[in-house]
Amino acid sequence: MRGWRDSVAAERERIGQFFALAAAPFSVSTGLRSHPRLARFAVVPIAIAGGILVVSIPSGWPRVVATLVLGGVVAAVAPYWLGYAAGARRPTDDERAAVAAALDGSVAVRLRVVDDTTWVGNATAAGVVPGHRYVFVAADLFDVLDEESCTAVVAHEVAHHARRHVLLRHALAVAAAGYVVALAEFVPFQLLPTVAVGAVPYLLVSAWIVRRTELVADRAAARTTSPAVVADTLTTLVDEGLILGQTTGLGQLLTEHPSVDVRLARLRAPEFDQSGGRRNHRE
Repeated sequence: MRGWRDSVAAERERIGQFFALAAAPFSVSTGLRSHPRLARFAVVPIAIAGGILVVSIPSGWPRVVATLVLGGVVAAVAPYWLGYAAGARRPTDDERAAVAAALDGSVAVRLRVVDDTTWVGNATAAGVVPGHRYVFVAADLFDVLDEESCTAVVAHEVAHHARRHVLLRHALAVAAAGYVVALAEFVPFQLLPTVAVGAVPYLLVSAWIVRRTELVADRAAARTTSPAVVADTLTTLVDEGLILGQTTGLGQLLTEHPSVDVRLARLRAPEFDQSGGRRNHRE
C-alpha cells in the first residue's frame, strides 16, 4: 500500500512539474496552485471585474479596443501580482553574486527569488514595461546548481526580456482575445464556428512560436556562459526531475518548451564556438 501511495505521489509531482514549466502569457493566470495567500483568490474577482468592465463599454470598436487595453494592463501588472502571490523576495547578496554576469546586460532586469516553485517553475520572466521587468527564480536552484549553471538559467530568462519574448507572448494572447471580441461584436454568427475551427491551429502556432523563443534564449545563455554550461545545466535539471526530458504524442506539438534532446542538439551544433559560446555568424 505504501509503495502504491509513493507512486501516486510521484506521478502527481510529475504532473505538477509539467504545468509549472510554462512561461507563456498564460503562466501567471494558470499558475494558481494551493497557496495560503489571499492573492490566490484575487484572480477570480479581478477577472469578473475585467469582464464587467469590457461589457459595460459601448459595443463595437470601443469594446474591442477596451479588450486590448485591458490585456496590456494585465501584462504590465503581472510581475507585481506574481511577486505578491508567490511571496517573492529580494535575492541575498550571495544569490545575486552567483548570477551577476547574467544581470549585467543590455536590458535592466530585477531579480526575485521564490521559495514555492509551483508558481514559477524553475524560473520565469514577467513584465513588459521598461524598468519593471522581472526574473523570478526558484530558491532551490541555488542549492541544486553551481554558479555557472545558475547564471545560465537567469541569462536564459533575461534573454526573454532582451528579445521581447515576454511582450510577444502576451501579444499572442491579447490579439486572440481581441479577435474573439471583434467576432462577437461584428459577425456574432461566425463566432462559434471560427473559434471551434481556429482554436487548435492557434494553440499549435503559438506553441511553436514560444518553442522558438526558448531556443533563442538558450543561444543567448550560451553566449553569456558557454554551450557546454547550458547543456550541462539542462542535463542536471532533468536528472533532478526539475524539468521534463521528453514529451510524446500531441504534447510535442502543444508544449511551449522544446524537448531537452532538441535543445542539446542545437547547443552542440557546429555553428557554436564551444569555447566561448559565440556563434560564427549573426543570428
